[in-house]
Formats: sequence, C-alpha cells, structure tokens
Amino acid sequence: MVRSLVVSALLVATASAQTARYRTITSFGVAGAVGQKPYAGLVSGMDGALYGTTLGGGTNGAGTVFKVNRDGSGYATLHTFLTNGVDGESPGALIQASDGALYGMTSIGGGTNRAGTVYKLNMDGSGYRLLHVFGSVAADGGNPGAGLIEGSDGGLYGTAFFGGSNDMGTVFRLNKDGSSYGALYHFGRIASDGTNPDSAVVQGADGALYGTTFFGGTNDAGTVFKLNTNGGGYGVLRMFTKSGGDGQDPDAALLQASNGALYGTTYNGGASNVGTVFTLSTSGAAYSLLHSFKSFAGDAQSPLGPLFEGKDGLLYGTTYSGGSNGVGAIFKLARAGTNYSVWRSFLLTGADGENPRGGLVLGSDGAFYGTAWDGGEAGVGTVLQIYPPETPDMLGAVATGTTAQVRFTGVSGYQYQVLRSTNLVDWAAVGTVTMPVSGVGTNVDSAAPMAGAFYRAAWVP
Repeated sequence: MVRSLVVSALLVATASAQTARYRTITSFGVAGAVGQKPYAGLVSGMDGALYGTTLGGGTNGAGTVFKVNRDGSGYATLHTFLTNGVDGESPGALIQASDGALYGMTSIGGGTNRAGTVYKLNMDGSGYRLLHVFGSVAADGGNPGAGLIEGSDGGLYGTAFFGGSNDMGTVFRLNKDGSSYGALYHFGRIASDGTNPDSAVVQGADGALYGTTFFGGTNDAGTVFKLNTNGGGYGVLRMFTKSGGDGQDPDAALLQASNGALYGTTYNGGASNVGTVFTLSTSGAAYSLLHSFKSFAGDAQSPLGPLFEGKDGLLYGTTYSGGSNGVGAIFKLARAGTNYSVWRSFLLTGADGENPRGGLVLGSDGAFYGTAWDGGEAGVGTVLQIYPPETPDMLGAVATGTTAQVRFTGVSGYQYQVLRSTNLVDWAAVGTVTMPVSGVGTNVDSAAPMAGAFYRAAWVP
C-alpha cells in the first residue's frame, strides 16, 4: 500500500524546498477565532475538518465549540456557551459519534447546581441541546473534567470528577438522546479505592472500560481501574505508590495500543517528580514504568494529554511544561520505552503555542493536530499541525538531459515511492527508495518530461 501525504512538496524539474513540518494554523483571540484557552485536544471530523472547544472566550466568556479546516481556513464558532443559569460553561473534549453529531461535557453550569452538563450539536452548529444536567438527582456525578466515548453498544460513557454517593466521582452512561442516564460506579467506596477521575474511559478490545483516577488508592497517588459496561466487575488494576520513582496523579486517558497493552502517563512522580509514561496489561498483572521525564532543561515535563500511537508504531504525546523553553514539548518513544526523544519544543517567540494540555489526533491528510493552552498571536492558545517523522521532505529536482534527479529526506530504513505527474491529478510511480542512514534519498527518473513534471515522495508503510 502506498500512502501519499499532501505535505510532500510538488516540484517541477527545478530545485525547490519544503517548509517546516510544524506550524500554527489558528491563533485564538484574533481574526474571528473568538474562543480562548483550548483545554482539550481536537476531533478529526468525518468531513476532514477539525473540531474542538475552548474553555473560555466567546460572547459570554464561558467557552465555545469551534470548527477549522486543516489549512487554518474556515474557522467558525459553532456554539457560544451562555451564562444564563441553564446552559453549561467551560467545555472539555469533544467526540464525534457514529451518528455524525458532536458530543461533549461542560465542567460547570447547567442550572442551580452548576455541576456541569452533557450536550450535543450537529457539525454545522445546529441542533444544540443539553442531554443531562449533573447534580439534578441524588448522588449524581458532578463537574466532569474530561470527555465522553461512544461504546460498542452505541451508548455514551464518561466520568465525573466529583459527585456520586461519596462525592469522589463516578463513571456514568447515557443514550445519545439523553435517556437512560445512570451512574455505573461511585468512587471511594473503600479507603483504598480510586477517587476523582479526571480523564475519559476507554473501551478495551474485551469490551470492558478502563480508566484512571487522579487521587485515591492506598497512597493517594491515583489508580488505574477496570469496569464492565453494566457497572459490574469493578477492580483496581494499579495503585501508584509515590515511591521508588513510580508515577503519581494520572490525568490523561489510557491508550490500548495495537499490541493489546494499555499505555498511559502520570502528571507527577517519576525520578524527577515531573511525570512518567507507563504500561500495564488489561489484567493489571504486568506493570512497567517506561519513561521518567527529567527535570533538566530540554526534557519534556508534566504530561496532561493522552498518548497517540502513530502508524509507525511509536507513541506520541505532549507535555504541559519542559522542553527547551520550559513551555511544553511533543515527545515520542517506542512501546518498549526505547528510542525516547523530544520531537519538538514549543517556543516563547512569534505565534507559536505554549503549554499544551490535550493530546494529538491524526488528520485525514496524515498530519498530527493538537492545541496549545497558551501562546499564539494573542497569547490565549493555538491550533497546531505537525507531520509525522516518516513524512518525506522534498529537497529538489534537477533536470539533466532527459532525466530528472529527485532528492528528498526521510527516516533511515523506511521505504518511499517516488511519483511523477504532469497535471497534479494523475500520478505514476517512477521508483522506490529505501532511505539510507544519511536520511537523504535520491531517485533518477530516466523517462522524465523535459518540462512540467511534478514530483512527490510517499512513505510506503
């Protein structure tokens, strides 16, 4: 299979170059992007556009739901939250469900209890409605700080940070029309139980729900838990220890990677108390600390967003602080914990973002997209784009007689196919290159037209 990535420069048979793989595509607070402070990551919609929320901004300062195209064009505010005592305020992460609609939660607002809401709206911003107002029934959850998931049964599942019979949070379920709401589990039932979940649950391949709590456990350092979708089978798989360099205070959703194992991060703990990356089996029997972030200058520190598994099998994530400039970084590592590196450090200059709180999402063009809480032209956050390392950068094409020599960069050991077009629509393969150690590949096209030839390279996964 050949996957052509649009970032690859399209070249005539003359020298050219490609711009950097990272860029800010939206700065909040300017040019109509009235939202401020994106707290969560993005959704890559069925239409190819990006959807997200801002914790603040909008007409009432209570947050927004927005849409933007992958190139930064077409920014639109789909909903501005109201401070009318009915609507929710301060939204978290979105999901797009199988019916095409967007679903999310707000951490406050929604009536006299101001304990948050579950809401729904269409991709064009129409059809907004509240599906559930927290705190409206006895022992209900309250103040959800995360997002929802759609289960295999079509229902919506989520967590609430407070509320429940012990006021230590809940896991809940409801239908997409708002009916059949119910708390599946109330945290804090026993002293060693987890408390205060601040991340979404994930549904494993076995159908069970897996999640983390920020506090609780014997050491009050947070837990990893498992729960069946009917509310049964609850169990704590891991209690973080606060000792021996272990992580503590997990604040992001888990990832079940392609190898079946669970992966996650902790905001604190580790050798330098600035967070960790860990893995464990779905039974909880096999736990391993994969990486401890370091407090020295340049390393990533304090992850808040969930991990993402790239098509190359590597794990990618963001950290709120650290990096070369102390305002956050994007990191990657192998599932075994090897080959860790800081992929990019956020800057303190220009329109770059700072302090990302959400994770990354894969767009339909092969690029990763995310948000930054601070920074940008107005200092109130950005939407960012960064292409994965296997994406080739075109360096140039030089015509010599009846041939064209095409040069591009990539990852050593990866295979790339070089393609030619005369109309930017129909592409023909002209060669395959296994990238050498130098990271610069060369292909000679001996059947090149003398003029009007365009080239691109595509990673062969």
